[in-house]
Amino acid sequence: MRREPLLAMHGVHQPLLERVHYSPPCSRTLNRVEIVDGTAVGSRCIGDVSHMALRLVALLAALSLMSCDAGLTERPAADAASRATAPSPSTFPRDDESQSVTDALTSTGTRPGRVLPSKFDWLFDSAAPRAGTFEVTIDGQSTWVDVHFLERSLGPIVACSGQPMTSLAGTFSVAVDGRLQSLQNASVTGTLSSGAMYFAASDRLFVMTPDLRLRDLLGRALALRVPSCRVPADLPVLPQEQSVLDALDRAGIQLTLIGGSKFETLLGDRLPARVFIEQAGAGGGADVLFLDRPIPGIRVCVSRAASGLNRYEIFIGDRKVSDGEGTQAVLYSVSDRYFVQAIGTRFHEALMQGLGTVTPPC
Repeated sequence: MRREPLLAMHGVHQPLLERVHYSPPCSRTLNRVEIVDGTAVGSRCIGDVSHMALRLVALLAALSLMSCDAGLTERPAADAASRATAPSPSTFPRDDESQSVTDALTSTGTRPGRVLPSKFDWLFDSAAPRAGTFEVTIDGQSTWVDVHFLERSLGPIVACSGQPMTSLAGTFSVAVDGRLQSLQNASVTGTLSSGAMYFAASDRLFVMTPDLRLRDLLGRALALRVPSCRVPADLPVLPQEQSVLDALDRAGIQLTLIGGSKFETLLGDRLPARVFIEQAGAGGGADVLFLDRPIPGIRVCVSRAASGLNRYEIFIGDRKVSDGEGTQAVLYSVSDRYFVQAIGTRFHEALMQGLGTVTPPC
C-alpha cells in the first residue's frame, strides 16, 4: 500500500501534523473569560466543538496554530476583575499561599496586584480545593494569572489552547490522567474571547494565564514545568510513551504536543504510535511506532524523485510496505522496540541515543 509520510492535506508537502474538518458548534455550557473594556471578566458562553483527530502534517504551520507555546497574546487588563463574585472561604487561597505567589511575582520584576476569586476553582475537584486569580502588571500592561493550589499530586496533566485542539478559536482544554476537566460534559475546559491560554505546573501548583511572558517568568520563579498538550485531550497515555519522553528530556528537548499518529499501519499490522512535537519555533518532532515484537529486515531507502522531492521507500525484507515523497528530510531509526520518523537532527539524535535505535539499511 502506498504511503506518503510527508504529504499534508490539500497537497501541501510538509510533515508532522494533520487536522480533520470540524463540525459547527452546538449548544453546550462552558466557562469563559471575556475581555470587556480591556478587562478579564469571567462569564458563561454557549458553544461546542467537534472531536478532531491529530494526523502527521505541517509541523511548522500547525505549531503556529496551536498555542501550547505560541507568541504573546492580547493582555487583558485586570481592573474589572473586581466584578467577580465575593471570595469563598473554602476555595480562596490561604494567606501564606497568596503571599508565596506574590513574592514570586515580585522577584520577577513584575508588580502584583489584587488576589481575586477564580472562575475555574472547580478544576481538579478536591485535589485543588483553593485557587485565586492574581492581577499582575508587566511593563505597564495589566494581565492576570490563575493559580490552583494542589493538596496532592495528580496524574499526568495535559493542557492545550486553541487550534488544532478545537475549531473554536480561544478555547482551551485541561485533562488529568486522560480525563478532560469540564463542566456539564462540555467538550473543552473553557474559552477566552481572544488570544490563547498558557499553562505551567508542579506537584503543588497549576497556573494558567493569557500572557506568555508571565507564564515563563512565574514558571522560572516557582520551578514549574510546561505540561504537554495532547490532541485530543483524552488521548490515552501509552506506557511506551515514557521512554520517548525520558530520552527527549535528557537531551533538553521540551515537548508541547503529543498526539495520535496516522502511521499506525505504516509497517503493515496496526501498531500503537504517537507523534511528539517540540515547542513552537523549535522545528523538531517525531512519529514513533511502538513495536510489540522485533520485525527483522526493516529497510528504508531515501532518494531524490524526478519531481525534486525527497522519496522514501520502506521495506520488510524484499517486500515494499510503504513509500512517499515530500519536501522535508525525514530521518529514520529503528530497533526491536521502536520505528522512528524524525524531523530535525537534534530530535533524531536524541531518540537514537535515548532509545537505542540505529539508522536502518537501504
